[in-house]
Formats: sequence, structure tokens, C-alpha cells
Amino acid sequence: MRILLDTQVWIWMRAAPKRLSAKVRRHLEDERNVLLLSAAVPWEIALKVRHGKLRLPCAVEEFVTTRSAETRVTPLPITQLHAMESAALPLHHLGCLASHRIQSDV
Repeated sequence: MRILLDTQVWIWMRAAPKRLSAKVRRHLEDERNVLLLSAAVPWEIALKVRHGKLRLPCAVEEFVTTRSAETRVTPLPITQLHAMESAALPLHHLGCLASHRIQSDV
């Protein structure tokens, strides 16, 4: 199965796995599954750090690079087509990426 991880799930995988249900943890730990990490996740993390809504133990680049290796994610890029198609999304999907507060002491 291919699993697209959102920002909170990806952070909680390492920092707070108990916040994830047992079923979700089983899927994430199953090596038959491919874990996909959108380019939007590091972007969202960088915005959250910049706006003071997320604290990391290191620089964003180091955090994303080391956590990507530790969680065996496959990067999923955002293409120009994705960006253009986002104009068709309902407005509730286009809010500020940094609108939710996540705190991580990973």
C-alpha cells in the first residue's frame, strides 16, 4: 500500500508514536507499505518554525533530512501541474499552511 503522510503524522511517527492509533502505527511499521512524503511537508514545517508554531531541536533542513532517513519515506515532489490544479480545490484546503500549532521536542 502507498501511504501519503501528512505533517503531523510524520512528526509523531518519531516524536510521539502513542498519539497515533495502533492501526496507523501497524501500517507505518509494515515495510511492505511505501511511505510518501510530499514536498509540502518540509515547506509546512519551515513555515510553522518561522511563525513560531513549531519548535525543532535543529535546523529545518537537518530535521527533514535526518527524519526522512529514519522513517524510510519516499519524497513526493510538487509539480507545476499540482500547483495549477490547486486552484480547483475547495477554499478550506487553501488556508495558511501554518494555521495549526504543533510542538515537537524530537
